Amino acid sequence: MKVKGLDFVFILVKDMDKALEFFSKKLGIEFVTHHGPPDPKEMGLVVYVNFDCQIELVSPLIPLPKDAPALIKRWSKLLEDRDSQIVSLVFRVDHAGQLADDLEQEGIRVEAKIDSPEIKELSLRNLEERIMVEEDTLGISMQFVSYELV
Repeated sequence: MKVKGLDFVFILVKDMDKALEFFSKKLGIEFVTHHGPPDPKEMGLVVYVNFDCQIELVSPLIPLPKDAPALIKRWSKLLEDRDSQIVSLVFRVDHAGQLADDLEQEGIRVEAKIDSPEIKELSLRNLEERIMVEEDTLGISMQFVSYELV
C-alpha cells in the first residue's frame, strides 16, 4: 500500500478566532467548519479545514469533556505553553483501514480510528482515518486517511 501524498497539515491552535484571523486576513486562506460526523465537539474539538492549502486547524474546547479521548487530552496539554503547534502529518492513501492493518502487522499500532459514511459540509464520503501511535512512527504524529470527494 503506497502513500499518495500529504493530505493535510494538522495544526493545533489555542485560540481559533485568532488563528482564523491570521490565516484568513493575513494569508487569504478561507476555511470551512467541520461539524461531523463524527462530531468534533463530542470529542472536545473545534475543527476548520481548507482543502486548497491542505490545512486543518484544530482547537480543544476548554474545559474538555470528561470523556474526551486521551489523544485530545494530550493535544490540549501541548497548548499550555504555546499558541499553536503542528501536531500531525495526514497522509492520503487508497484504503486507510487496510494500510493500518498492514502496519499493525509490522508493529505500528493504531491509537484512534475515525470512520464516517458521509461528511456533507466537507463533501466527503467513505472517510477512513487512522491515527497511529507516535512512539511507533519515529515520534512523528502520523495519520492516514482515505475518502471519496462528492
